[in-house]
Amino acid sequence: MNRGLITPGRIRSLRNKVGLSQSKFANYLGVDAAAVSGWESGRFSPNGTATVLILELEKKVDEKLTETGAQNLASFIGGMALGAFLVFLFSKK
Repeated sequence: MNRGLITPGRIRSLRNKVGLSQSKFANYLGVDAAAVSGWESGRFSPNGTATVLILELEKKVDEKLTETGAQNLASFIGGMALGAFLVFLFSKK
């Protein structure tokens, strides 16, 4: 996906799909909650690393939503420690 297409609404929608607060979403992406707030308000855009993580998360979420449904996915991701989250993101199906 084109990183220029990462809009504030797209970031907010993704975060809401996985049922994470701005603070927990930020922790998973290695930034602070103020960064996520800034992205979602359109004040600034994610950096390269955060963009890659957002795009990977979006891809995984789309795959898992068809398998588990929204409620189960939010519980699944929301309960993960950071290390488990990164394994989830970058593991093969």
